[in-house]
Amino acid sequence: MEITGRLTGNAIVKPVEGSEKPVTNFTVALNRTIRSKGQLANKVTFVECSYWYGENVAPYLVKGILVRVYGHPEVDAYISKKTGYPVGVLRLHAQDVELLSSSKKAVSNEGELVDAEATDIQAQEPVAAGEKDEKDDLPF
Repeated sequence: MEITGRLTGNAIVKPVEGSEKPVTNFTVALNRTIRSKGQLANKVTFVECSYWYGENVAPYLVKGILVRVYGHPEVDAYISKKTGYPVGVLRLHAQDVELLSSSKKAVSNEGELVDAEATDIQAQEPVAAGEKDEKDDLPF
């Protein structure tokens, strides 16, 4: 399943008991416009996502950015302790997360918002096999 939407909050990395791998949790809002009784109305569906393939993406998953998430859907149902009514939750076990927009902010390891441009590692252009990198002064 593939979904595209905006994050409702910053991603949260949580340790998992009995596992060395942490899980990155975030919620995506899916907006759509429907026509009801001749009027246009906005409808929002919230999807709780869990990403188990690394925590390095978490600092870039900040509230409001547009993401595309691929994964396997799951539906959970339970009785709310607050209201006593049944509640359904749509979950997506994410296999891939693609950032479609950027944010000027990123979340540091301490959970604080920092300037993403100041902390970003600049990507380097790949060098073809057998070619020498002009910036490289190493003899091999």
